[in-house]
Amino acid sequence: MAQIIGLPKLSPTMEEGVLARWAKKEGDNVSPGDLVAEVETDKANMDFNIDDDGVLLKFLVKEGETVKLGAPVAIIGKAGE
Repeated sequence: MAQIIGLPKLSPTMEEGVLARWAKKEGDNVSPGDLVAEVETDKANMDFNIDDDGVLLKFLVKEGETVKLGAPVAIIGKAGE
């Protein structure tokens, strides 16, 4: 079943971040710990690692966009969903 992935808290004072770069592409398989994106926070550029297994079905945010903490950034699931 597909699920929405939200922007995680990557630093103690983070309330939003800029999605600097997607490290994976739509359609790529991901496993827990995989780097999926780099996010510019209020302090530094941070790695956004995934916690789930699946396929990156769709990005909901483009590179360079500012995203609030917890806001949806991608959908993962099984291939073909």
